[in-house]
Amino acid sequence: MSRVAAICAALLVATQAAAAPSEQPVSALALVIGNNAAPLGDAGKTLAALRYADDDAVRYAEFFEQFTVKTVLLAVLDRQTQARYPQRARQSQPPTRAALRRTLRQFASEAKRLRAAGQRVVFYFAYSGHGARDRQGRAFLALHDGRLTREQLYRRVLALIPADVAHVFVDACYAASIVGARKLFDRETSARTVALSGVERRALLDAASLARLPHVGAIVATTGTQEAHEWSQIESGVFTHELLSGLRGAADVNADGVIEYSEVQAFIAAANRQVADPRAKSRVVAHPPAIDQRAPVIRLDTLRQARRLRGKLATLGRFFIERDNGQRLIEAHLNGPYQSTLVLPATGTLFLRTPKREYVIASAAALIDFDALVGRARSSDSRGAIDYALHGALFAAPFGPAYYQGHVDSVGGASVAFPPEAKPPASRPTAARQPVAPSTDGAADWAIFPFVVSGLEPSVGQVFRRLLGSEISTQFKHKVTQIQGAPCATERCAVADRRPAERLLFGRIDRLGKKLIVAVVARLSSGPPRQLRATVDTVDDLEEIAQRIVVALRTNKPLESTAELGTITAYETRKPRRRQGSLGALLRFGVFVPLGSGYAGPAGVGAGVDLALGYEAQRFAIESRVGFRSDAVSGADKYRSVPIDVGASWFLSRGPVSPFVGAGVGLRLAWEQRENRTVVGSVLPSYSSSVLDDFAVGFGGYGRLGVMFFRTWTAHLLVVIDYDAMYASLNGRRFHQGLSASLGVGF
Repeated sequence: MSRVAAICAALLVATQAAAAPSEQPVSALALVIGNNAAPLGDAGKTLAALRYADDDAVRYAEFFEQFTVKTVLLAVLDRQTQARYPQRARQSQPPTRAALRRTLRQFASEAKRLRAAGQRVVFYFAYSGHGARDRQGRAFLALHDGRLTREQLYRRVLALIPADVAHVFVDACYAASIVGARKLFDRETSARTVALSGVERRALLDAASLARLPHVGAIVATTGTQEAHEWSQIESGVFTHELLSGLRGAADVNADGVIEYSEVQAFIAAANRQVADPRAKSRVVAHPPAIDQRAPVIRLDTLRQARRLRGKLATLGRFFIERDNGQRLIEAHLNGPYQSTLVLPATGTLFLRTPKREYVIASAAALIDFDALVGRARSSDSRGAIDYALHGALFAAPFGPAYYQGHVDSVGGASVAFPPEAKPPASRPTAARQPVAPSTDGAADWAIFPFVVSGLEPSVGQVFRRLLGSEISTQFKHKVTQIQGAPCATERCAVADRRPAERLLFGRIDRLGKKLIVAVVARLSSGPPRQLRATVDTVDDLEEIAQRIVVALRTNKPLESTAELGTITAYETRKPRRRQGSLGALLRFGVFVPLGSGYAGPAGVGAGVDLALGYEAQRFAIESRVGFRSDAVSGADKYRSVPIDVGASWFLSRGPVSPFVGAGVGLRLAWEQRENRTVVGSVLPSYSSSVLDDFAVGFGGYGRLGVMFFRTWTAHLLVVIDYDAMYASLNGRRFHQGLSASLGVGF
């Protein structure tokens, strides 16, 4: 199929999908690729093999098989994974280019057959493994014997399958800095792998490619430091674990049985909210299909051969569910008024564990009531050493309607619908905070006023002050009151409000061109007001700025010194602008006057010409010069000089008339001819003369005064006076000096 034909077919599919009736039966196909191996060629020379990409692929395949008509797994399972899933080793195929082409042909044929039968086709593509770039900078995903480039992903995979909707999940990473590994003793350790950078992610799943396939949505892993992670505690990539936890029902924030892109993105954001180490803090880029921003990623009622655990799971706090073989299935920290439903495998004993209690799920019933489970105290954690940041903070923040609504507001996404009687509260709650005892007099420690917002939606200011309040509660452990009323950006209006709080916080957010200017004023209990100002590129950076503002208030440091990995904004990562300079040429003509007995002494005034190439900046200029000096008076005494040097000048002004001073050093090539007169006798003297020629190469230098006219123009005029000195032996004289005055033009 040609590229044009493939794209046209995909657009036709997307158009039909937009008009598809909701009651049309749905059939799903899933292609899963997992590749532990490093890329072939130069791109893989510095990369180590991954450990859990094959485990991720098996988990994807098991999940997809619960609701798809066909799931194909392309992965080479390592020894540990084969021991855990012996049947998968026989079912999977190596992730080669030939296997990929063969599978895609089968899927294309199957999708056409299903559509001809009146079915609506949904296609899932999941990849876990290495991502890298070739020498030309093109991003690709590593296969067992080759590469899957961005163009191939869209043109030969997504555009080839005539699906109504396609969902792409990518957890692609380098492995140059893995910490810990599966070794002979099977000891569990924590691991970190370096992932595709932001530029590479956009190259792989950029908006232009998605725009030409409007039926395709994508969910891609990243972190604050542009890294993705594996973790042996869950024997999986962190992103894959969080994604599958959400898709099994934990991300269903409004309990309607449908999980959308915004719910997945908010769920993963909540899961990583409390991870302090920026190197371990995962984030997710979620791009729903352009034809339907609220397209479901999964409908829970389509999962077959499954048990459903239902109940008020928000009472558990942080919990996880794992198999009897130790494979963790779901992890979450739920919060909200709804009954939650989690979809579990149909067979096998499962364990639901909280930090203090454990529940055994042994029933094979299709619907299991959580309230009917009997918990018991956990004696100890059976796991080995793990990374503290992930162990203590992953899924520490509760996920519920309030967090979801705040997250959607902050990213400008499309929200799911909530029942009117259970509408999320207007303010975003503090996630996993220690309770703060109220002041004895009922007054708050902090009062945060509505921010003045210019050039942006008012909701931006609302979300920003919620973030500030959340950070203050976390870092200061203080009580915070969000003031309702008119926006306030000055101390006068804040003080006039007479709020019973020790500390007041107010300010404004302004759009200036493409930048956002954030100005925050903190009126503390003592001392003058503290003013903090930051510039950011996007609204997304306001979360980092809120965290850093509170750090600056707590530590009394300047805002710029609070930057850490994970809180550096896009504006701060820009390359610094440098002053503009220009390259040019100079041509000068003038007169040269020897001083003293140098340069053939009586030869007198001469002429000179200079040709220079230079670089001119605002305050200085650097030039390399080649010149020529010669006597201009006829006679026996003559001289020639060729200065070759490098110098610099400093401008005293940046205006159209700019005086300057300068100096330079270099070589001098000099020739001199002198008439030598000899007197013979004293009574009747007689005279004889001879001509002395000499040539020498020596060192020299110059000092310079000058004025540049029309400096702000493309061509400019120069008046220059140089003092020139040369050290070279010519006819017995070693030191030669002179003055030159010249008029030049630069362009």
